[in-house]
Amino acid sequence: MSSRNSCWRALRSIIAAFGGPAVPSYELSKQPDNSGATPLLPSPPYADGEARPTLRGAVHLLGTILISAALLGMLGYEAEDADCQEQPAGFLSSAVSCGRWQQGRLAGFLAGKLCSYAASAYLHRSEATSRSIEMYRVALKIDFFAVGVSIAATGIPTAYHHLELYYGVSGALLALTGVLVVLSLELPRIIVTLTHVVLTIVFIGYATYWNEVWAAGSVAYAAAFACFGPVAARADPKQEATLRCAFWHKVGRNGCHEDFHNLLFVADACYLANAILNAATCR
Repeated sequence: MSSRNSCWRALRSIIAAFGGPAVPSYELSKQPDNSGATPLLPSPPYADGEARPTLRGAVHLLGTILISAALLGMLGYEAEDADCQEQPAGFLSSAVSCGRWQQGRLAGFLAGKLCSYAASAYLHRSEATSRSIEMYRVALKIDFFAVGVSIAATGIPTAYHHLELYYGVSGALLALTGVLVVLSLELPRIIVTLTHVVLTIVFIGYATYWNEVWAAGSVAYAAAFACFGPVAARADPKQEATLRCAFWHKVGRNGCHEDFHNLLFVADACYLANAILNAATCR
């Protein structure tokens, strides 16, 4: 335990060399503001006291709206089956190369992302999660599981020739995530989630020939998790993780946690583009 604490202290010291003072967002109004601008009032903290900046969850709300609109738009468009290609082998692969199934796999990708974005939007934007500790804990558990759903859905459009393998492995990891969420086993859940992410990224890269769009999305995923380092290293969850070198950070508005969310959004957009451009030619 002492070695673990020493590692955390070392990490915090490294981050402190780049980071600004972490101030609880609900105390922002007490800080002097010499900019002459009207202060941006922060959102109330979560029910457990953790700081909640104004832009926390904004990208999830935007993503929920955009994905919902895309899915509704797909309902009004019916793909043709006239361009069916040669069907791959496998008892789960019947007719998957037809137009309607390509559209269906893309809808599965979007539906999985919608689960995660909507759950996160509720967790981060709802007043209920700031008033009720029980509601906050339930929303947090749903959000954790929805992340697993989102990861599993990411590979649906490109699991063209490997349906049994992909759904078997991804489904098992998702089920294990659900069990760990219910049991509130934090560290094992994080390990399983990161394993799920890495395996999914590698699988999609292999299936789409490690193309440039996949590479851009993968870099964005890696950068997102790097941004979460200062958040995880906070000594007090009531404090925000902001960096002096990040000029766009503002206590009470946005910080490293928001960078993490924004980069995940960029990565998801890249993987959506990869699915649209390369799903039909994946191996």
